[in-house]
Amino acid sequence: MDSKCAVIYKSKYGSTKCYAGWIALKLGADLYELSDFRIRDIKKYDTIIYGGSIYFGKLSGIDFLVENYDKLKDKEVVLFGVGIDDDYKFENLDDFDKFYLRGSIDFKNISITDKIIINYLRSKFSLKDEKLLSTYENIILNQIDSDFLDKKNIDSIINRSKA
Repeated sequence: MDSKCAVIYKSKYGSTKCYAGWIALKLGADLYELSDFRIRDIKKYDTIIYGGSIYFGKLSGIDFLVENYDKLKDKEVVLFGVGIDDDYKFENLDDFDKFYLRGSIDFKNISITDKIIINYLRSKFSLKDEKLLSTYENIILNQIDSDFLDKKNIDSIINRSKA
């Protein structure tokens, strides 16, 4: 890779961190957790790849991107969201490339708040006709302890970043 690249991520349970690490390694990029990245260092990079966890349709750390849009708009920016549902918003960041990656959920190791939310959703979705369940609803009901992490999932981001 000729240009200098930074991979920045915000992860709650580790899936986004794992993907960010694989991407950084594959591209020879610098890797930062969002809280460790200083916006003043943005000028060192031609390419920024940002990954965040998806919660309730919102990409974690999106405020950082929106607040610093003026510093990012002239750079090559690639965004990826990690979660169980690909229905999420990127706010006003339509001109950046975006990717969705499936993550993992280990129900035993999530916060009590997330357990309460998932149990509530399970009870709500279980009342629906099985044929009418969305992919998201099906995952909440049947695949909550599934591991969808796969190194192949980053191929589209790697190919886009090398283009």
